[in-house]
Amino acid sequence: MRIVKGLRAAWPGTQIILRGGTGFCRDALLIWCESERVDYIVGLAKNARLKRVIGRRAQTAAERYQSTQTPARATSLVEQGRTLYEDAYCL
Repeated sequence: MRIVKGLRAAWPGTQIILRGGTGFCRDALLIWCESERVDYIVGLAKNARLKRVIGRRAQTAAERYQSTQTPARATSLVEQGRTLYEDAYCL
């Protein structure tokens, strides 16, 4: 986390964004990011609740893929404690 202090010292107005996979989606890290004004993009592991929340969007992406035979994506905002940006992909 020393790197954040160094970045802020060198470029005080720069937005810092942490990008990580599902292994980085941990409360302690996300709370730290929020307290240090570090934005983040992390993956969410699929689970039954997430599948219910994105179910229709995933179906929309699958239908689009079936009709076009090209990768399809359906996106939306999902509220689940924090505001999450969610993508449903079908390749």
